[in-house]
Amino acid sequence: MGNHFHLAIETPHPNLVLGMKWFLGTYTSRFNRRHKLFGHLFSGRYKALVVDGSGNGYLKTVCDYVHLYPVWAKLLPSKDRAGGAVAAGNDDDAQMDCGTLADGSLDALEQTVV
Repeated sequence: MGNHFHLAIETPHPNLVLGMKWFLGTYTSRFNRRHKLFGHLFSGRYKALVVDGSGNGYLKTVCDYVHLYPVWAKLLPSKDRAGGAVAAGNDDDAQMDCGTLADGSLDALEQTVV
């Protein structure tokens, strides 16, 4: 997963294109500056899917996928995967809340884009 990432984001305004342009551009320039590199980090355009949060539980499935993909793909060191059974959803008490993914951390993005 070195050339892409998964992200679940709620947009209060229809400005996802501007937000993704800012996010990807800022991340790429800071990454390149930090590692003394240049050029693109990600290939192609981002893929956006609309997820309706009402009803059938698809939003929870998407959030679980975003949160747990690094565990399933074994991208974490083994010590961080120790709770893999719980993290993989085998424990009914281990519920993921999509809101905890970026609780408040996207405020800067919203202020910049709006």
